[in-house]
Amino acid sequence: MKKKQLAETHLCKHCWIRMTHRPIFSMASLFGAAARFLFALLCLALAGLCLTTDALATQNLTLSNFVMDNQQGNVTLRFSLAIDDVESLRALLQDGSLLALKCRAKLARKRGHWLSKTLVDVEARHLLSGNSLTHEFLLEQDQVKTLRNKSLAALLAEGWNHMEINLGPFSLLERGQSYAVELEVSLLQADVPAWMRWALFFKSWEVAPAAGYRLDFEF
Repeated sequence: MKKKQLAETHLCKHCWIRMTHRPIFSMASLFGAAARFLFALLCLALAGLCLTTDALATQNLTLSNFVMDNQQGNVTLRFSLAIDDVESLRALLQDGSLLALKCRAKLARKRGHWLSKTLVDVEARHLLSGNSLTHEFLLEQDQVKTLRNKSLAALLAEGWNHMEINLGPFSLLERGQSYAVELEVSLLQADVPAWMRWALFFKSWEVAPAAGYRLDFEF
C-alpha cells in the first residue's frame, strides 16, 4: 500500500513538472504573429497611399502660353501651367505629401529622313510641400528660389503662370535649319521610399498624368 502511494505521488510530481515547463507560446509562433501584424499594417499603409494618389489621378495638367525666344543670348522656353482641382491638391499637401513637378525640355535639329539630332536635353524639378506649423505652402523652384503662401491657389499662380527653361546659347541655331522643341511636365509623389516603388512596381506615382507640347520651326 505504501509503495502504491509513493508511485502515485511520483506520478503527480512528474506531471506537475511537465506542466510547469511546457511553454504556452513558442518563439516561432510569436515571431510569426508579429510578422503577420506588421504585414497587415504595411498593407493598410500601402492601400491608403494608393487610394490617395488614385483619387488625384483623374486630374490634368494644362500647358498654355508656349513661347520660345531669345533671352539675353539664350534660347528660352516660356510657358504657363495649371492643374484642374486645386482643392484636392491642397488636401494631399496638408496630409504631409511632398510633390515634385518635373519639366523636361529637348531641342533637336531635324535631319530629313534621319533621326533628329538632340542638341539640348534639360530637366527642371520643382518641389511642392505644406508646412503644418505655419499653415503655408512652399514651392521650391529648381533649388534656386522658394515661394511661400498660405493660399495654394495664389502660390501656384505666382510660380506656375510664368515658367522658364534655358535651352542653351542662341548660337546653337543655324540659319536654314529645321528644329523641334519638346516639353513634358509631370507631377509625382516625391517622398515614396525606393523599396515601396520596387514592391509596387506596377503602380504609377503620378499625381496627374504627364502633359506635353511640341513646337516645330525653321530658323
